[in-house]
Amino acid sequence: MKRLHLIVKSSSLLDFILINRENIRFRRNKDSKRIYEADIETDKDELKLSLDTFNPYLQSGWWIKMMFLFIISIFGIFDKRFRQRYIYRCEFTLHLTQDSNELTIIPCGKMDHVLDFQGNVKVDEIENRLEIDPRVKKRKVGMFFSKFGFILIAIAIVVLILVSTIK
Repeated sequence: MKRLHLIVKSSSLLDFILINRENIRFRRNKDSKRIYEADIETDKDELKLSLDTFNPYLQSGWWIKMMFLFIISIFGIFDKRFRQRYIYRCEFTLHLTQDSNELTIIPCGKMDHVLDFQGNVKVDEIENRLEIDPRVKKRKVGMFFSKFGFILIAIAIVVLILVSTIK
């Protein structure tokens, strides 16, 4: 049984990291609030590490879901903002050479080189880039105009109700 001690130096990546297409539960380091750790035990010599982006604008039925959340959040006052326009295209193969392995993931912040690694694990890079998705950009603009139109209709209905009750 081989063991991988995974260290991530950014909390913004925690929700996106998958090992063999499974989510990993990270815990905060006791000494530093910005470092997160996970221990993975496996029988395999190779693991697939990938970053998977969650963006509600890329799901099916995105418009209905986003409008529902907009209405429930009292016309966007308590709405969660999905500012992320980027899609991670990151996939790596990790070769576990020892019984106890350690790997540190360090974000670079570059579009063509997203992650760096430190440790005693051999990492084969398949893809390591960040892309701007044009669909997300178009859908966000469409959603802005939909919300604006919905607010105008809601104001018009309130005005009509107030005018009809005055008479």
